[in-house]
Amino acid sequence: MAPHRIATRKQIADRLELLRRDNVKRHNMVTERNDLKTKRYNAQRVRQAQIEHDVLLGAASRGVGLDKSRSARKDNLANLISSYK
Repeated sequence: MAPHRIATRKQIADRLELLRRDNVKRHNMVTERNDLKTKRYNAQRVRQAQIEHDVLLGAASRGVGLDKSRSARKDNLANLISSYK
């Protein structure tokens, strides 16, 4: 059986520093992953809004015209798209 030895303050401090570094590294990885997810979600949202905006704009340009609610939706989509660019 191996003899137990008492850990010195320096050894304990080194272990704690290593744990802190690992925790910071893990935290940074999770934060970066969450930021990437958010950016991907926002990009998808803007793409979808751009498609819907183009459809409404196309309907308006063909002479069909837009009712009040569709016109308001088109304006909201334009604001959403411009806010992310």
